[in-house]
Amino acid sequence: KGGSVRAEFGKLAISGSGRIAANTLGPGAGGDVAVAAETAELSGGGRISADTSGLGTGGSIVVRVGDLTISGQAGTVRR
Repeated sequence: KGGSVRAEFGKLAISGSGRIAANTLGPGAGGDVAVAAETAELSGGGRISADTSGLGTGGSIVVRVGDLTISGQAGTVRR
């Protein structure tokens, strides 16, 4: 299994090729990702992932934020 990632931020901004990831390339499962932030913005390809490229399953992702903005070519979503 891939390693897990847990992180807390006041303000989190991920853009371009930036990412928070708990991925694995082997046969095991992807790790888990838990992110907490007061505000978070993912834009222009920035991502949070828990993938596997092997036979295992991807890990879980939990995101707890007060204000979330996701923007890209298709538009902008705010929560």
